[in-house]
This record gives sequence, C-alpha cells and structure tokens, in this order.
Amino acid sequence: PNLSVNSEPIKYGDEILITDSNGQLFLSCVKSSTRAARTCDVIFTNNKNRNSIWIVMHPNINLRLEFDGSEVKIDDKIVLAHASTNKCLSVNSEHSNKSPYGREYELLCELSTGSFAAYKAPILWKFQTQSAY
Repeated sequence: PNLSVNSEPIKYGDEILITDSNGQLFLSCVKSSTRAARTCDVIFTNNKNRNSIWIVMHPNINLRLEFDGSEVKIDDKIVLAHASTNKCLSVNSEHSNKSPYGREYELLCELSTGSFAAYKAPILWKFQTQSAY
C-alpha cells in the first residue's frame, strides 16, 4: 500500500489517505446514523485508522484488473472506494447549500453496483498537485 507521502506515483489499486493540507485530519467514512441506510457519512477526523483508507480504482469496471498496479497519470479520472466497505466516494446532489464560495455539496459513500436498471455510476475524481488560486 502507498500510505505515506513520498515521491512514488500513485497506482491503481493503491490504498491511500486523503488529508487536509496540514496532514492532521483524515477523510473517513463512518456508518450512517440510520440503520437501513445504504450510504455512509464522510467526515474529516483526527483518527487515522481503517476508516480513513481509500482505494484508487480505474473508472471503467471492465479495465480495473488490467490497470491494477499501473501508474495513475496526471489527468486521469479515478474512482475512490472506501477500503472497508467498498462504497464509492460520491456527492449528494440532493443536499446542497449556497455559500459565499458557491454551491457546496455533501460528500457520502454509496454502493455503485446493483441491478443493471438501478446501476448508479460513481463520481469520477481528479486531483491537482498545485494551488487552485
């Protein structure tokens, strides 16, 4: 697993941590407050544990095995799946708030598989390594 900050490129199949800019808060997936929920809540916490590990996956489910172990290129879009639950990091488009910075959406983890009719494609993520400003 590629769990440390180093010069090694991230590869498909790697387990990663997503932190704040200070490296003190970890993006984690926790059980939802409702028992029957198919989603998990996503929060930043100072506890670094199994709930804060994410797997980098290729967006095309048919190519995931083929790309497993190969480097993620800079402009590649990826799927982030929670290591413990295999639920994908998603944006809840039903819950949004307007702020001085623009529209804000709630993050959650949800299953992106199921019957073909109910299939919901996961959100594709792209990270940048420089300041957005």
